[in-house]
Amino acid sequence: MKFDLLVFTSFTPDYLAPACTSLIHKNLNLSSHTLCLDVLGFCPGFLQSLLQVFLALNQQNIKKAILMRRCKK
Repeated sequence: MKFDLLVFTSFTPDYLAPACTSLIHKNLNLSSHTLCLDVLGFCPGFLQSLLQVFLALNQQNIKKAILMRRCKK
């Protein structure tokens, strides 16, 4: 399946380099044309990510997006 955008949000990054979305992108074997975005933030972080996805879906070249959130145990 082809996705145009991958947005990952978390409280704190697990890795500083490479970004978490780079690792997710690799493990899911996504297209090299998939845009990746890491969003850091506490409670409003998910809402900011959701807004980013909705804004991106208004763009002509963005048809499918993945929004992922990591919750700490």
